[in-house]
Amino acid sequence: MKVQTTILVVALMATTLKASSAEDLHNAARGNDASAIQRLVKDGIGVDAPTSRGFTPLILACYAGSEEAVTQLLKLGANINATEWTGSNALMAASFKGHKQIVQRLLKAGAKVDDTNKIGATALMFASLTGKSEVVDLLLTRGADPKRRDDRGYDAIQLAEGQGNTPLVDRLILALHGR
Repeated sequence: MKVQTTILVVALMATTLKASSAEDLHNAARGNDASAIQRLVKDGIGVDAPTSRGFTPLILACYAGSEEAVTQLLKLGANINATEWTGSNALMAASFKGHKQIVQRLLKAGAKVDDTNKIGATALMFASLTGKSEVVDLLLTRGADPKRRDDRGYDAIQLAEGQGNTPLVDRLILALHGR
């Protein structure tokens, strides 16, 4: 009985340590701590270890604007196309928050400019909705489709219009007509 108890305690400790380490990786991604990310992955924590809602360290780093963390995670082989519970990915996260340098890095690393989440929204739609003009321009130059509609029927122009962002609407209309 004593041996079984000892084995159970050791197993519980190992599980707790592993869960804590994955949480440490998530915190390092949010906190832009590239050296901690490298150490934790080297110690065996999966580079794509998700939170309970499916947020990978890369997606978390993109939301937080953690440029060095994004670079380190990509260098370590993070899945650029991984999605969280709504089907959104790292490019959508960075576009939503307006982190232009990260959007550039993700596109250079092979992120698909017109990927969609579970409701058909794209990175361009997220940037348009939140008024991130520089990111909108970048995505358009990389081939994002301003005509694409989500499952509710909205396109990037309508999303910008709904926010009262007339300059962005004008920019998107020009892009739509190839100017």
